[in-house]
Order: sequence, then C-alpha cells, then structure tokens
Amino acid sequence: MGESSVVDQVRRFRIPLGLLTLFIFGQLLLKSQPQLQPNIPVEKWTTQIKAFLTSSAPTPIEHPIPKLMLAAHRKYKGMLTRQSTTLEEAVKEYERRYGRPPPRGFDDWFNFVKENGCKIVDEYDGMVKDFEPFWQLEGVEFRRRAEQVCTSFPGPTFFFSV
Repeated sequence: MGESSVVDQVRRFRIPLGLLTLFIFGQLLLKSQPQLQPNIPVEKWTTQIKAFLTSSAPTPIEHPIPKLMLAAHRKYKGMLTRQSTTLEEAVKEYERRYGRPPPRGFDDWFNFVKENGCKIVDEYDGMVKDFEPFWQLEGVEFRRRAEQVCTSFPGPTFFFSV
C-alpha cells in the first residue's frame, strides 16, 4: 500500500512540476539573450587607448566605408555624364578606346539603346576583353570553329547568316 500511494503522489504532481520546470527554463533563456544597446553612434568611433596615454580628448576615427561609398557614387555619376548621346559620339568613343571602328550593326545597336532608355552607352571594356582572342581569327576560321562546336554537342543546331 505504501508503494502505490507514492506512485499516485508522483503522478499528481507530474504536470505541475513539468510546467514549473518549463517556466523556470524559459525565464533563464529570456534573461540570457544579448540585448542590443540603442543609439550606438556608428559614424565616428573613438580610440579608448589614446585617452589613457594623453590628457587630451579621444581622437575620433571616421570609418572608411562611407567615404568609399561616396567616392564610388561620384565616380558612377561622372561616368554617366560622360556617356555618348549621339551615334557620332559613340563611334568616336569606340574608336578612341579600342583603336578600331565599331562592328557592323553598331548603328542598329545604338538606336536600340536610345529607344530603350539605356543609361550606359560607352562601357564595353569587359566585353571587348572577352572577345579579344576571337579578333585574331579570320572570319572563315571563326565559322569553322563555331560549326565544329555545334556538331560536337547533341541538340538543336542554329545557323545565323551575317
């Protein structure tokens, strides 16, 4: 009889004891979470070590990221103001940069750019660098290699007449 009464008492207190344990554990978790301090100034940081070494006030340090962002923004705006507005200007800029006349169809491309409101017109440096090896090939050799690639891979074949 003594053993069953102990088991009954444990069963009666199991749910309240479990709830109490969960409550205490939850409180501990909530209090242990790091709290962010509001209004931490991030524009200027001060060196604490200089305050100990000299009697003057700590020297503010400006973080370089805002300066870099401003410089990049100014550079971008400057690049936008230098873009060609006419076909003649675009041709001149292309010839100046790359030492050769623009490719066939450049005028159609320029019309497309203007009709679609593109803001960057003269920046081809990456594309020209990527195509540089192909400029060394004669047209016949370029076509032969393109056909070789097309026949090497299964799938649909597309032919373009230029």
